[in-house]
Amino acid sequence: MYQLPLQFIPPPLLPFHYSLACKGQHAQRDRFFPIEYLQAAFRLGDKVKMSVDEDTDMSKIVSSLSDLGVNYDTYYDSWISKMHAMQKKYSGAFSNDEFRFKVFGGGTITQCNDGAEVQGEDAQKLKQDDERELNSYGRPYGEDDSPSGTYYKYAKQPDEVAAFPLDADAVQ
Repeated sequence: MYQLPLQFIPPPLLPFHYSLACKGQHAQRDRFFPIEYLQAAFRLGDKVKMSVDEDTDMSKIVSSLSDLGVNYDTYYDSWISKMHAMQKKYSGAFSNDEFRFKVFGGGTITQCNDGAEVQGEDAQKLKQDDERELNSYGRPYGEDDSPSGTYYKYAKQPDEVAAFPLDADAVQ
């Protein structure tokens, strides 16, 4: 049995992830598939059926969809533009007083409150600590402090969740 992992990240991205996205290291072209692209492909129904296995090259699938009028680059570029617009729109969601440190590309770490450079902190460890703190799956943690592999069982009904505009035209 094979699974298609789906990851939904509502805007705004965390500063670290947005930084990665701006460098092409998050939501990478040809590895990330916008939901709108998948929906357009699924709307074609039986036209998109093909035999695939674990060795099928993704570029073959993307090419087949393009031949049917669902162009990956168009959807990807639109999503990237929308991501930047949403990040700009919601940029006020984070303030320096919600963070202890800023980590810059070269590994320089500064205090958020006064910008003073920090010595003795490890940028990679800070990142791992943040990921663990923000992790929303695998809880409760096991006896060895590792994720249990369980899932969040208190999902909300669609009408209980705040809606974010998925339409790029809705982002100004």
